[in-house]
Amino acid sequence: MVTLKRIVPRSAFRVGFGIGAVLMFIQIAVYTLFMLVIVNIPPHAFGIDFIVRTVMNIFISGLSMGVTAWIAVIIYNWVAKRRGGLQFELDYSDFETKRKNDEFPDDGTTTV
Repeated sequence: MVTLKRIVPRSAFRVGFGIGAVLMFIQIAVYTLFMLVIVNIPPHAFGIDFIVRTVMNIFISGLSMGVTAWIAVIIYNWVAKRRGGLQFELDYSDFETKRKNDEFPDDGTTTV
């Protein structure tokens, strides 16, 4: 049984930021495609202001999700310190039990 006692908040922020930005990019791309194909808005109608707003929305969405993940990790670390962390079991049956450098090949070289 393995216990996950601590998650680094910076790592959670990075993952949250990346996921938030990617999801917002996909949402804006689908919305833009919908506007171009279904509503028949011409492409030249999307000016520089649309691009600036798109970039700002992607950044703000990523920032929002990153901060949310950071806060969730802070709460998890606080609870895990007092009550114990998330426990899970790892199955090592698929892994080889011997280490890579336990035996040397006939030519005397080693693999690192």
